[in-house]
Amino acid sequence: LVPAAQPDAPKAAPICSLQSSYKQLSHEAGLHLAAGQYKAAENLWFCAVEKARAEQDFRRLPKLISNVGAARLYQQDFPGAYRAFEEARQMAHSRGEAETEAGIWSNLSTLYGMLGAWPMAAEALEKALALMPKESQYRPALLAQRVRLAARRPDQVGAGFARLWREAMAEAEQAGAAAIERGEAANQAERGDQHEGHVEGSAGTDRRDHGHALRGAGDEPARL
Repeated sequence: LVPAAQPDAPKAAPICSLQSSYKQLSHEAGLHLAAGQYKAAENLWFCAVEKARAEQDFRRLPKLISNVGAARLYQQDFPGAYRAFEEARQMAHSRGEAETEAGIWSNLSTLYGMLGAWPMAAEALEKALALMPKESQYRPALLAQRVRLAARRPDQVGAGFARLWREAMAEAEQAGAAAIERGEAANQAERGDQHEGHVEGSAGTDRRDHGHALRGAGDEPARL
């Protein structure tokens, strides 16, 4: 895929405020997203992308473009979300921003999981983990996402799930991180042992404001 120079504009191109900075636009977009106003969030993040380009803030651009993709994913615009994620990922990769690229791979995993493309979802998460620095505060959340994805996969055997859970818990404890709650992990492990192979719905309920804590096939797209 060769990405466009910028994420494709919404069908009705938004009118972007000339006074607001991209940071203000991004903040407003987050408020709309939390309120379930996903199209408004997409439009505001698209405006934030335009502003960041004008200000030549190329470090922030991949994150903002990924947020456009996240807003589209909430609307189940899978092709549009993929285009934004892939452009953001390639941009982060070209700039050597490993942590940002890892977060975008995490969002791509969520997209693939929503479509039931389990091997692609798992592969995207492995790429995210390979890129995410060991010392990153977001790494335990990626491991938690991998556990949740395994719990939802109809082709994931119990032994494999248990191994992933142990790895996630061990690394979280080593990092002293609270990203994986023991109660949630234990419940997920129990579900994995009793796994009946059904896929949970793609609409999650736990909105998180940081960049990488997602929920597998039922994960919500994350803001970066």
